[in-house]
Amino acid sequence: MINGQRVHVSEQVSYATNYRSVLATQSGNNPHIHPSEPNYLWAEAGTNFGVLNDNDPFATNGPTNQNATQHLTALLTAGGHTSKSYQGDTDLLKDASGKLTNVVRPKSDWTVPLKSISGVFSSGVNDFNGPTQYNYAAKHNPMVFFTNTNGGNDTTSANPLALNYAPPSSCGSTNQKAMVSPATIRTTSRTPSWRLSSRRARTKT
Repeated sequence: MINGQRVHVSEQVSYATNYRSVLATQSGNNPHIHPSEPNYLWAEAGTNFGVLNDNDPFATNGPTNQNATQHLTALLTAGGHTSKSYQGDTDLLKDASGKLTNVVRPKSDWTVPLKSISGVFSSGVNDFNGPTQYNYAAKHNPMVFFTNTNGGNDTTSANPLALNYAPPSSCGSTNQKAMVSPATIRTTSRTPSWRLSSRRARTKT
């Protein structure tokens, strides 16, 4: 939704026809855009901090959380602006047997999505395109890799930064971005997008 009007994503998204991975070299090594995480870190902070994988920020083996303060969302906060990251397939309610459904938890139970998850809904489908699969990948959520924007290794609703992350379905339908005020950064698990003014700049990997 843009200014209260439904628009087609194809009308709002641009893409690079000759995109190169941040790990690529002039000699032609590492030409592919995978792994994703180094590219997303670079988009947020201008460097990949030596990360060469898709690990979660607080993974048991090879955690990739960063304590850096010079990155986009931190600079927005320092400038007095708000930020929010919209991530599909996060904060889902469990059924009586402990399996995830397609229903989003109440806002008071939202968390910082520090861990990647994937599987099949016990009931319901993804409202955006109809599959029964859920799939949240932290590697596509650059804000979640920085201590000052993820609140530390706390996956509970007590994390003081939990409300800086929201499931898009809380805005009407899964993966549909809510309208937010200017100077607000918004990212989704599929396509990171930044809105810093009335103009839009979008990237896709």
